[in-house]
Amino acid sequence: MAKIKYAKQRFIHLDLMVLNVWKGQIDPTDCFIFYYVKQMEESKSAKVESKALYDGTKRFVWVNYGTLVRAIPLLNIQEQALANRIRKMCKAGLFEKRNKNTEDYRTRAYLRVAPCYSEYKEMMDEKD
Repeated sequence: MAKIKYAKQRFIHLDLMVLNVWKGQIDPTDCFIFYYVKQMEESKSAKVESKALYDGTKRFVWVNYGTLVRAIPLLNIQEQALANRIRKMCKAGLFEKRNKNTEDYRTRAYLRVAPCYSEYKEMMDEKD
């Protein structure tokens, strides 16, 4: 319960600006997903780093859809719905995505926050 409460507070504080910029393209559920992936990308933990994918200088983090669905039960969505939302956010320009096939013939999704979000955040920080 503490994780959800913390996530709600951070969501309200930071990611409402995401809603304002991408009006009509994303909703609050998408913002929770965005925040979760952003936190993973910023993480310096060995576990996240060991599963990172590098494309040149770009760092992508592996997002296990099942883990994300369980981590934020408030979303109350299935993995396929999550995949559709992430695809929508990639088209909106919030994420960059890479897929990688594993040895057991599964496809893993690797995401990173798109540069346009970082540029917008820096611009907003300069205004403050």
